[in-house]
Amino acid sequence: MVWCSPSADGVSVVEVKTLDASAGYQPYESTRAFWERRGFVYVDTIDSLPGWDPGNPAAIYVAALRPTTYAGWSMADPA
Repeated sequence: MVWCSPSADGVSVVEVKTLDASAGYQPYESTRAFWERRGFVYVDTIDSLPGWDPGNPAAIYVAALRPTTYAGWSMADPA
């Protein structure tokens, strides 16, 4: 799926999953670097992720596309 402007569609946060570094599979180093260069932040590793084979830990990355709010609290104004 490719979005030209996900934030214009009301999307605030994007999550991606890729093979975690702990799997020791070198070809995915460039995949993780790709997401990190685009501002995605590693938040967790899940092993085993439902739908993924055991022994293939998933690295979870997220990126905020715009300031977000939750119950009156805003990341844009954390005070």
